[in-house]
Amino acid sequence: MKIEWVEPGERIERHVYLNGLRVRESCQVELDQAEVVDWLLHSEGPFEPVGEILAAASGALGDGPYAFIEVVGRVVAVQPAKFATHGFRLEIESDGPLELLVGRCPGPATRPATKGWVLIARRHARSIRYLATFEVEKKG
Repeated sequence: MKIEWVEPGERIERHVYLNGLRVRESCQVELDQAEVVDWLLHSEGPFEPVGEILAAASGALGDGPYAFIEVVGRVVAVQPAKFATHGFRLEIESDGPLELLVGRCPGPATRPATKGWVLIARRHARSIRYLATFEVEKKG
């Protein structure tokens, strides 16, 4: 899927591939100048790092919609980062170091008071590629 509403000279492409219980998402962003680009994933359960250690963090993330996200953990990953959440595993990587933030956020519009969880993968660059793999956890 190519997103057409970006500024002239900028490009965002997203591809999603299904293979059994696995989903792979590729997102490529090309900008005129370097800026922060976030990739977000919401979940009803917490994001538990697999092999990474999240440093405790606190506070609101920023202005606008980000003001409603309360950061609870942070890590910078230079290789694929793995998380488990709400019945599936996630692996997220990029073509450069990723700042990974875990936070609490308002729930869905029908239940906004029910806090959910959000994982934010963040990079500051002109050209950014995110690759995420989701796989349903097998019950033992």
